[in-house]
Amino acid sequence: MLWGLRRLMVYDMHMYYRALEYRLQQRGQELNAFVVLGNLIQYDGCNQRELAEYCHMRPSNLTNIMRRYEERGWLRRSPGPLHRETLVFVTNEGKQEFESLMVTFNEVEEMMFAGFTEEEKKALEKSYIRIGNNIYDAELAQGRIHFAGVRPDEIEKPVI
Repeated sequence: MLWGLRRLMVYDMHMYYRALEYRLQQRGQELNAFVVLGNLIQYDGCNQRELAEYCHMRPSNLTNIMRRYEERGWLRRSPGPLHRETLVFVTNEGKQEFESLMVTFNEVEEMMFAGFTEEEKKALEKSYIRIGNNIYDAELAQGRIHFAGVRPDEIEKPVI
């Protein structure tokens, strides 16, 4: 039974990613933009180190992404009060891009959950939170948490 469940989870994640990536590419959008802009909308004015943690990215990768998004006018950086600190702010253009990304994500979500009742969706969410908590707790116990973050049941609901 578990082999079937494991295969289904991996397959479903793969299919979700493919469907999402296809739509994003067709529209000239990027998955990283959803992650970065979404976190900036929630934590506008955070420093670059914090943003890297919120996005679960290496700071060096985030710096390259931010350079592109700054050129596109989606975010702006300014010096912070601390030595060598840079604060990051989302612009109105960045908010508009995020809203456009939300349309793409919502389309895929509607397709994914077609025919599901609200109760079924809540039960699935609860199961995924439990799976995520199990993984987080086991990795933490082994000292292998190599990413910043919180347990899935402690993730704040987005403000958007």
